[in-house]
Amino acid sequence: MTDHEGRESMTGTRRPIIEVKNLRKEYPVLDETVVALERINLTIPQGQICCIYGESGSGKSTLLNQLAGMEKPTKGGVRIGGVPISQLNERQLAEFRQKHLGFVFQSYNLLPNLTAVENVAMPLMFQG
Repeated sequence: MTDHEGRESMTGTRRPIIEVKNLRKEYPVLDETVVALERINLTIPQGQICCIYGESGSGKSTLLNQLAGMEKPTKGGVRIGGVPISQLNERQLAEFRQKHLGFVFQSYNLLPNLTAVENVAMPLMFQG
C-alpha cells in the first residue's frame, strides 16, 4: 500500500512509476513488417533504478522511444506516473515531457556556443 504520493507503505511496496503493458511496435519496411517489440510487459516501482541492455538490434532504443513518448506503440500502452502517455496527443506529450522527463543523450548534443551550465539551464527557459 502507498500514500497519495507513491511513497513506500508499511508493507514495503511502492506504486509503479513506469508501467508497460503488452507493448508491440511494428515498422513497415518495403513490403514487409518488422516487429521491433513484441508483448513487452514491464513495471518499475518509484525509486528503483533500472538498466536496459541487450544485443544490437534487440529493441532497446525502440523501447526507450516508447517510454519517452517519442513514438506511438502499434499495440499496448505505456503509463508514467499513472499517465497513459501512449494515448496523449503531440501537444500533451510535449507538455508532459517538459514537466516530467529528462534526457541524457549518448553524444550529449550540447550547443557549442553555450557553457555547460547554460546548456543544462536551456530547458528551464522554455518553462519561463
